[in-house]
Amino acid sequence: MSDPLSLVALGAALGGAAGKFTEKAWDLGERWLKTYFANHGKKAQLKAKENSLEFLKELVERVKKLEDDHVVNKREIEHAMDHPEFSVLLQKSILNSAQTGNAGKRSLLSRLVAERLKYPSESTYSLASKMASDAIANSTPRQLRILGLLSFLQELRWTGDPLSINMYQKFLEKTLSPFSKTADDFNEKDLLHLEALSCITYQRGSERSLGVLLSMKNGRIEKDGDWEARFDEQEFNDSELGTWLNYLWNEALAGVYLTSVGSIIGKFVFDEITGITTKDAEWS
Repeated sequence: MSDPLSLVALGAALGGAAGKFTEKAWDLGERWLKTYFANHGKKAQLKAKENSLEFLKELVERVKKLEDDHVVNKREIEHAMDHPEFSVLLQKSILNSAQTGNAGKRSLLSRLVAERLKYPSESTYSLASKMASDAIANSTPRQLRILGLLSFLQELRWTGDPLSINMYQKFLEKTLSPFSKTADDFNEKDLLHLEALSCITYQRGSERSLGVLLSMKNGRIEKDGDWEARFDEQEFNDSELGTWLNYLWNEALAGVYLTSVGSIIGKFVFDEITGITTKDAEWS
């Protein structure tokens, strides 16, 4: 999709509000790219256009799905496109996508912009999304995986009937195994960088218990009001997965908390890596 005509053709094929969105997004994007990269080399300009076109292709497909699923309507899409706040987010994300050859980052950026259509201006999401666009662009793949892992540990939990201890162990292994590369070359500088990007707050020396946190994700409240956890902490700690996660936790993650920016990105990364579609957070 390095040919602008292909994007125009896609917009025409999509039709509806998504089609109009495509036309306007590329018209604006082309002007922004021309201005931003005016004094850069020809090859850099061409690569920037190629990267941004890949981003826009994925973005318009996401917008089309939102429209088809009746999550957003024509009026909401058009209103967003005419709002300066959304326009700035779109501009940031087009320019950020233009600077990376990482398809994963472009995918996160496209979802970030598409999801913004669900929320009103001045909402926490709409305000944090502009910061999130820059944070995605300026994070390493490992740092993004850390946010995805933290999203699961801090914000997500099993919502169905409590699993058996054995099934919960398998659930944790299946869900967390894709993040195992996070331990490779992990160091405190990753956290300091994420803190500088306003994705996390970092409190050294925290004694938060990983076992308690994982226990609270699977269980039920008994008649006497006590919490019955269905989690064998010792079995988990003795497993390869438990050894890995305890290392990360004790090394630093116990003292890390997601901000609104980190929460948005972390959720998207978690969904991307695991293939699980998690519920939308409440962003008032």
